[in-house]
Amino acid sequence: MKNGFVFVDRRRGNDRRQIADPCKEMSLDLYHRKRRKSRDRRDASKTLTDDYYAYMQKVMDKIHSEQKKAHAQNRVLSA
Repeated sequence: MKNGFVFVDRRRGNDRRQIADPCKEMSLDLYHRKRRKSRDRRDASKTLTDDYYAYMQKVMDKIHSEQKKAHAQNRVLSA
């Protein structure tokens, strides 16, 4: 399966890039201290697109499982 481009907009509210960065002149980025320290945050053999589709599959599987559970519960209640 050939995957196309995927855009994931994770921003909330105002665009983060427009917020003033008080540490832009510093060599150490204290302002964004929660940023990942490691470059190998995910499997290097997978692309961001692969990660996105894997995540979406996980979400869909969870929704499907919850629907099955609710359907089974409704069957028990109506019997």
